[in-house]
Amino acid sequence: MSLSSEVDPAYRIGSVEETFQTVHEFLLRLSCAVDVDAMDDIIDTELGFTHFKALLILSRAGRPLSVNELSDELRLSLAATGRAVDKLVGLELATRREDSRDRRIKRVSLAAGGEKAVALNIQRRQDSIREVITRLPGEIRSDLINALTPILEGDYLNTSACGPDDGRPIPEHHPLAEILGARTTVKKANP
Repeated sequence: MSLSSEVDPAYRIGSVEETFQTVHEFLLRLSCAVDVDAMDDIIDTELGFTHFKALLILSRAGRPLSVNELSDELRLSLAATGRAVDKLVGLELATRREDSRDRRIKRVSLAAGGEKAVALNIQRRQDSIREVITRLPGEIRSDLINALTPILEGDYLNTSACGPDDGRPIPEHHPLAEILGARTTVKKANP
């Protein structure tokens, strides 16, 4: 986009719309570069998207979830979630146990195979992003760090969908753990 006196005010440098368009295009291109490898992970494990998403949710949670909690996160019925859990347990990617306080509640957590699948997915994504960053000139990498650091250190992106927002420790295998480094918790976002 070239700058001129006839540019729509919504697209002035620093405007919400221009920032949105730039970030959106960046994320689309980055996603395209990264998602190919992520798809390979799903194909390699012969899992459907729902199953792989369940593994990622269990990893992010960092604790055993009830089938109801997992159902809410997946936005699936209890029956569909139960079938997904059955498959994950059958493939030794997840475990299902009775809750220690209420036997009616079944808790689901990652098994070693599930942890390995998630770790491989995270590693592939990190490698793909590193490859993209390697192609950037050093000055642009520095500018990118300077632009993103205040966003990551602020409360702008903390949501329940992206990681814990209630001061709980971030599980060490969670993608945010590496990004945030020494910070072991994500601050609760301002309401």
